[in-house]
Amino acid sequence: MYKSRQRQSVHKHWIDGIVEGIVSFLIKNMDIKMNNNERYDLNDRLIHFFRPLDAEDPSFPGLPEYLGFNNEDVGDCKYSALFLLRCCIRNDKLWATWSYRGKARSVYGPNPAVCFTEMPFAAFVEAARSRAKKSEKISIYGLSFKKSELFTMGARHVIYGLSNPSAVYPDSNNGGARIFEERYLPSSEQFRYITYNPCISRPVDWTHEREWRLPYRGDLSKYENQISEFGIVESSNDVPGFYLSKEDCNDIGIIIDKKKDVNKILYDILCLIYRGTISENKYQFIICAEKIKNTKKYRDYYQEKKLIKKSLIPIEDYLKKNTKLAFSTKEQIEHYFSIVFEKIISTGNDYTYENGRCWIWFYNVFDKRVLAMLNEGLLIINNENKILFELEPLDSSLPLQMQEEMIQNLSDIIKKKLKIQCGYYSVRDSKDCNDVPYYCSQDLGNLEDLYYNKSNDC
Repeated sequence: MYKSRQRQSVHKHWIDGIVEGIVSFLIKNMDIKMNNNERYDLNDRLIHFFRPLDAEDPSFPGLPEYLGFNNEDVGDCKYSALFLLRCCIRNDKLWATWSYRGKARSVYGPNPAVCFTEMPFAAFVEAARSRAKKSEKISIYGLSFKKSELFTMGARHVIYGLSNPSAVYPDSNNGGARIFEERYLPSSEQFRYITYNPCISRPVDWTHEREWRLPYRGDLSKYENQISEFGIVESSNDVPGFYLSKEDCNDIGIIIDKKKDVNKILYDILCLIYRGTISENKYQFIICAEKIKNTKKYRDYYQEKKLIKKSLIPIEDYLKKNTKLAFSTKEQIEHYFSIVFEKIISTGNDYTYENGRCWIWFYNVFDKRVLAMLNEGLLIINNENKILFELEPLDSSLPLQMQEEMIQNLSDIIKKKLKIQCGYYSVRDSKDCNDVPYYCSQDLGNLEDLYYNKSNDC
């Protein structure tokens, strides 16, 4: 009996040893598999880049009539990549399109899509610079997303060509839908298809773009009705796409070309945070290609990770509270206002009565006093990113013209005494700062490029 138990014990230890060895082998090989992804030619992020658009180009996808707050079409039919990037950030929306080439859709099937490239950062910048010299449609302005988060949203890598030699390929249909029969490719997967034929005299090969696509599966009826009736979509809200604030992607990076554009992007992000549109961690980093002398260094997987870490947006620095500065600034403004109020009231001037409300409009979100008041909730940001201060002593029953005169005089004092750039903002027949019609100062000076996003900005 003793020897039998001894043999059982030896047998158990032998089995345990084999199991332990198998587990160690699997863990080791899982690590190898994971490490295989840490290569210069692979990436765990996807980039959606913006290209300059020309309204006179046959491949022009069309833009909404209303591009959102202070996104200005200057009227020369040209739209810079920076302009389109800021439109996306300001509207909090990635537009899904049919990606026209000529007058033909390059996205097949019933679903428009957002396109991404799997190229690592260094390869993307190098390719963009090289292709831009050839006047190809690309730029170094884009958004970077974690591949895993986009995959969860429904993004997939594309399919280059079909294996069925008898497949019938849909024609361009005068710019309309290009849909395969289900027997060749399910309609739900057709957004992934890209033409590929390396064997003809002029090969068709887009594999260099390492493309992924995210299909829009929502209702297209409103969009299609507007296009059919008017040939244009009324606003960004009516374009199919994805609201980034509502999606579970909280590690978005921004890639830009020029150093001068960093503060423009930061301005847009901070305004969205203070408006409560996006969370503080929605946008994580801004990489500026112009600051990188040698992109070859960042072909290395780990060096790219270091670059991202070095490029993190110091949002916490902007959101730090300075209660003393905030309330002392508020008290100073209210003191100056009491002087202005008494002066204008005492003149006895006659004003044509017009109902409405007027606010101080602070232009610069980076001003330390403005930030202090924002972080204490003393200021509001309306739908057009105007940073407003409502003076409680200002009676909205006063004629709107009188209110405007008071605030204009007050802003002159604030600019002189407190060195804060500001002006007035008023709304007629309403106390809501988001209503129209509205009137405002026009003296933004060197801050105009922060506030206004112009189509020719490049």
